[in-house]
Amino acid sequence: MGKKNSSAPVEDHLLVSEPPSTATIIDTHAHFVLTFETYCQKYKDGKYLDAFDFFKVMYEEKNVAAVVDVWCVPPVREAWKEYADAGLDKEKWGGLEYWFVMGMLIPFFSVMCFSLIVKLFSGVHPWVLFAPQH
Repeated sequence: MGKKNSSAPVEDHLLVSEPPSTATIIDTHAHFVLTFETYCQKYKDGKYLDAFDFFKVMYEEKNVAAVVDVWCVPPVREAWKEYADAGLDKEKWGGLEYWFVMGMLIPFFSVMCFSLIVKLFSGVHPWVLFAPQH
């Protein structure tokens, strides 16, 4: 086993370059809150202190049209309602569609079934959907 490296890369390396395709992207499994929490832990003096500003920078100019933010890792954070409600305000998300998904354990529920639900609700206002934990 290798030694775990605790140092974080330079913050600017977190930004992903624009994809080579011009096709619209839908990030279907973002785990945005966990990503932002990890960012805040690793970069205590980071550039982004607000989750919404962080989100905008991560997705701007990347051909991303929508994000499905999955909340399925315990414990459930108290901020879930703030994020779910903010899905109705595209400006908070840099003009992108934001879909909030609260995960729950349903053994017979499959990822394909979740994908079907997302497709069925495409173009509709954000809903709190229930998806399988993985």
